Amino acid sequence: MATVAFSYLSIAWIFFVTSITALIALVFTWIFSVDLTHVSLSEHDAQLELFLEGKPEKYKGRLNKVEHLSNYERWTKRHGEFDPEWASNLAANYKKSDENDT
Repeated sequence: MATVAFSYLSIAWIFFVTSITALIALVFTWIFSVDLTHVSLSEHDAQLELFLEGKPEKYKGRLNKVEHLSNYERWTKRHGEFDPEWASNLAANYKKSDENDT
């Protein structure tokens, strides 16, 4: 589409349209991107599994920690609560259920 649209524009307008598009992309990235530094894939798996089970509110892992939220999630408070002991409690519950099954 850009090739067809840009064929009707002058060089100055091409640079103008491209810069406006880049600025819009910058704003969207700043609002919606998240910092996933030091978050393991197992956290994503746990969150996805609970989401697929229809229980996303039960996830209280590191992805709900303030430093791993997007600006949009912070502003609208569209995230769950963070419990630092959630993962260890979940592992302990699975261990107990495995012991009860045997």
